[in-house]
Order: sequence, then C-alpha cells, then structure tokens
Amino acid sequence: MPPKRKRGRKAFAIEVATEVATEELKLNKEAEEVAEMLRKAEAGHGEAMCNLGGIYRLGQKGLAIDEAKAFEWYEKSHEAGFAGGTGGLGRCYLVGKGVPKCPVRGSTLLGEAAGRGSKAACYTLGLSYAEGIWGFPTDEKMARRYYSM
Repeated sequence: MPPKRKRGRKAFAIEVATEVATEELKLNKEAEEVAEMLRKAEAGHGEAMCNLGGIYRLGQKGLAIDEAKAFEWYEKSHEAGFAGGTGGLGRCYLVGKGVPKCPVRGSTLLGEAAGRGSKAACYTLGLSYAEGIWGFPTDEKMARRYYSM
C-alpha cells in the first residue's frame, strides 16, 4: 500500500473554495425557488401557498422556522381551496403551532382535507388514532381507515 500523500495548502485552499462556491450556488438556487414560489403564492396559487407554509414550518430553503408565517400561508392556501393547505392549517390548530391549540377545529379541518384527498391529512389522522395523541382516542379501526386513504 503506497504511503498517503499530504495535501498541500494550495490543494486544501482549492477544496475549501470549491465547497464555499457550491454552498453559495445552493443558497442562490434555493432563494430563486422561494422567490418563484412566493410569486405564485401571491398570484393565488394554493399549492405554492401550502408549500411556503411547509418551508416556514420546517425552516427550509434558507428561511428560519416561523410558525406564525407557516400558519398564515396554510390559512391562505385553505382559503384558496387547496386540500393540502386545509390539512396544514388543521395540523397547526391540532398541535398549537402558530395559533392557540384547538383540537376540535384541527380535527375538523383535517377531516375535510382527508375527504378532499390530502394524504398528509390522512396520515396525521391515522397517527392520531393509532397513538391516541392530540386528544384522539386510541382506535385501530379508525387509524387503519385513514392510513388506507
């Protein structure tokens, strides 16, 4: 086995510069994606509104976690008629993120979203019944029902 060669300062500097440039490109691309999504959301696109809610909820694409903004975008998405936004809004109420906790309002919105085809809402309701969390009773039958949707 040949001996390992030491990396010179110049090679190290090039590697670091390459990593920095790659990270800058990633941040620029993410900023462009967020700007495009914001443009669509402001034009009334419900899915874009919902996606912005998710980005703020998770703190992605260079944006800090902001539960209040996540709630606002989910609410706008719901008002625009997008099922995913209705589900996101329901989850906010269910767990009290960005809004005071209200399990009744949350479960109502999640049920509405699930009925309109939101897989995320079905998963949240299935989990709620499977684990008996967020004020839901443990109910395997209901959990299976929502998981299968």
